[in-house]
Amino acid sequence: MSDEEEITLAQHYEHIIRYCLDTYIETQNPIWAWQAVFHWLAPQWHPKPVSLPLPRELIWFLLQTTAGINNLAYGMKPLEYRDGEPVKPSGGFEIKASEACDFLPEALQLRGKKWNAFLEYDKDRLAGYLMNLKLEALAEGASVSEAIERMKDEANTSDERTLRRKLKGGRGPRQKSPYPAPKRLHKISDEKEEIPAKSDPAIAKTGTKPKTRGAKKP
Repeated sequence: MSDEEEITLAQHYEHIIRYCLDTYIETQNPIWAWQAVFHWLAPQWHPKPVSLPLPRELIWFLLQTTAGINNLAYGMKPLEYRDGEPVKPSGGFEIKASEACDFLPEALQLRGKKWNAFLEYDKDRLAGYLMNLKLEALAEGASVSEAIERMKDEANTSDERTLRRKLKGGRGPRQKSPYPAPKRLHKISDEKEEIPAKSDPAIAKTGTKPKTRGAKKP
């Protein structure tokens, strides 16, 4: 693989990863973070592998989800979240090994009380597809009204109010994710970017990292 081909492949995957992470932050739906994980791994399993730095949003996300798996391995429920904040699991922490798999969707942040990540993802995906359809139509020289008609046909509706509802919330009203997402964006290749404050409980309130006791001044 030439340097030009490698750069092209890397940029292609970086663009997809950034799209997934931006959408994850916007919607707070962890499925978009899992998709970013997939697109980060894919080029490294390419016949001619391309390594990409692991985005810090994914480090933040994977720390939370793997902590949930770790809890299950030790006979404890993963933390529950309410409005993005961790709370003690209802009914206590302890579970039997035979019950651990029942809590796997919560550990992977795919299910919450009255919330299903896959249903919400389906809404986001439909809305995104319809908007891309409109942009493609306009790029081909169609008028705005013609582009909207294409969207209506694809959404299987002749009513603009129904179309607007589908663009806002897909096939139904949007349910708010109980799980938090990073608040600030980071460039994938910029190693100097700071980790979001909420990813480190020690700096979540003050915004600064406390000094380590006994640390010597340079």
